[in-house]
Amino acid sequence: MNTNPQLSLANRKELADMLADKYESLRSKAKSKFHDTSHALRESFIREYAEKNGAMKLIAQIEASRAKNQELEDELSTLGFETDHTGVSLSGGSRRAQVSIERCK
Repeated sequence: MNTNPQLSLANRKELADMLADKYESLRSKAKSKFHDTSHALRESFIREYAEKNGAMKLIAQIEASRAKNQELEDELSTLGFETDHTGVSLSGGSRRAQVSIERCK
């Protein structure tokens, strides 16, 4: 086995440029392609696994529930109220509700 390889200066520079982790270098492009392919493959496997186990049906139900929840929150907001972890409160711009409460006092 030869332990003393002789590379010319041009060959060393070309090898260094090829192995450098600079933007638009061969290594950078290969890493980017690897990460993109890896991410796509992972997403594909997750989606396939979720479909096999019935998770996609549950996800669709959750998304429908969230949409309905948003509709109800918007309707509540038009009435001048909002919900939080403590219960019900007046929404920030509910001047009409503020006046009604002051009248009740």
